[in-house]
Amino acid sequence: MSLADENEWARICLYGEWGSGKTTSAAHAAHLGPVRHWDAELRLKGGPLRRLGVPTDQIQPFREISYAALLADIESVREDLYDAENGVWDATVAQDRTPTKWVALVNDSVTEIVKTLLDDVIARNVRESAKRAAKRGEEVKLNPFQVDVDYYGEAVQEYRKLMREMRNLDCHLIFTAQERRDVDKNDGAVKIGPGTLPAIQAELMGYCDVVVHTYRQGRYFLGLTESGTKYMAKDAFGVLPPIMVNPTVDRLVAYMHEDLTIESDPIQQAWLAEGRASAEAAGAAVASAEAPTGRRRRSG
Repeated sequence: MSLADENEWARICLYGEWGSGKTTSAAHAAHLGPVRHWDAELRLKGGPLRRLGVPTDQIQPFREISYAALLADIESVREDLYDAENGVWDATVAQDRTPTKWVALVNDSVTEIVKTLLDDVIARNVRESAKRAAKRGEEVKLNPFQVDVDYYGEAVQEYRKLMREMRNLDCHLIFTAQERRDVDKNDGAVKIGPGTLPAIQAELMGYCDVVVHTYRQGRYFLGLTESGTKYMAKDAFGVLPPIMVNPTVDRLVAYMHEDLTIESDPIQQAWLAEGRASAEAAGAAVASAEAPTGRRRRSG
């Protein structure tokens, strides 16, 4: 099979402040088919999503957020995809397990998942230290909120392992994250990117084809996809609008497959037209204010 025969699965990261539309954007992947959604932030709400036209019956939340549970869930998704692709339907129906042809696996959010992994690492190490002390007949007071550098390293390795397992899945991978502000120690430049541990942020930026900074501007939900500002962004396909209106996953994938273009996208064109009209109106107002009145100045 040549490269031309392979499916193009999107690797998308959406990051931004609270309420900037990341979870809603990820949920719109359900327009493409069944979605497995790791709901670490417990922000999936059926009612609001239905009112936005999202087919919530296509979304299956997963809320057991631990390293072992997430690793097992990836394997479950992999088995489903393999069985569905190879027509192993009849045999599994008899066992009350019909494989699901997942179109997307959502990590919502990387920020919260990594925090949970780190908390689990700390709790595990505190318990083990207490057990070792008890065997020695010692009483040790351990602070569970004091984070050893090694604990960060352990949490990073766990999430890296999850990412390595996910990248072999034949479906879209969607990551959401809060935003993180960093200041360069050399030149003081501010950079804003996905909010997680630096090592994971760097890996996520390299791994994803599309990185979108989501934000609200008036009544619009927008996504910055072009790098060159303080906000990290990326469009490896080179097909997205630099500022995209309604950057929901289904629309991002439509652009990626060239089912949508800037010229054929009515939502994008309406926004651009509104912006041009506003600019023209502002220009006319300035020109009117600066135009000569036609009155002669009275000489003193």
